[in-house]
Amino acid sequence: MRIFEHISFYSDLDLTTVSNALERVLLLKPFEYDWENDNRWSWTYDRDHIQINISWPYLSENLQEWDDSVPDGCNYSLLLISDFPLIDYEQDKYNSDFVISVLIPKYVAVLRNIAGEVYYHSGNHHAEYVKKILSITP
Repeated sequence: MRIFEHISFYSDLDLTTVSNALERVLLLKPFEYDWENDNRWSWTYDRDHIQINISWPYLSENLQEWDDSVPDGCNYSLLLISDFPLIDYEQDKYNSDFVISVLIPKYVAVLRNIAGEVYYHSGNHHAEYVKKILSITP
């Protein structure tokens, strides 16, 4: 998978409210919802055919158990996933520059407005993102 990026955050809002806010601001298709014994989640696709998957476990510490890169205090996890077949054919559009300069900043900014503090903490492009951020920070 070319794009598999992991953003986490804390919010007092429920999953439907967070999903609806993202849907409204980013003009997304309606989210679908599901759940199991440990977790609730929603998913949809954005205009670039990137899947957005939001997890909200019943116990927030489960996020850190499932992925030790999740910062403490987060109770939500958002994955951006390129599972759409055209992404493999449109390599110019869905390259690292797209992920680092467009995709991650867009979702981080919107989530900050909805939830507050947001962490892009792992993914296929995370190391390159951190390197770019460090190179422009004085």
